[in-house]
Amino acid sequence: MKRLIERGLMFGNMVLVDSPALIRRYNRAMKALTGRETALEDFHIDISGYSPEIGDELGDDLYLNPNGCNRQFIILTTEQKKAPLLNAKFSTSRGILRRFIEDNEAKLFALTANDAVAGELDNSVFEVETPARIFDIRRIIVRADTTQAHVKNAR
Repeated sequence: MKRLIERGLMFGNMVLVDSPALIRRYNRAMKALTGRETALEDFHIDISGYSPEIGDELGDDLYLNPNGCNRQFIILTTEQKKAPLLNAKFSTSRGILRRFIEDNEAKLFALTANDAVAGELDNSVFEVETPARIFDIRRIIVRADTTQAHVKNAR
């Protein structure tokens, strides 16, 4: 799978994460969101920070999308806005993430210079057991901060 991804034959336009500093930032964010870390030395991420290689390592393709409803995300670089969204349960999630990155690009660029931004597309529904539950979603709020709470501490 790794060779297919590297050659753009699988999951095209993914962002390569291969520097120790970025991997440490990713692990801090992943630990804050999921309680888990990766041992991989390089991997690729989509717009939400999801990595198919990490999903394979953990045996959990939904590690950033528990219950398929409130998508969690990890932003290491604003370049992620060009990447696809894998394992999407809702067709609007990529557009919401892209708009969030574009609308806050300067701030995210500054924040990701030293840390990862982790967050969640939060709504009032925590699990979608039936298609009818989708109608219970009234609004989506993007909640985000760095792993060191730079946004919270600035308020």
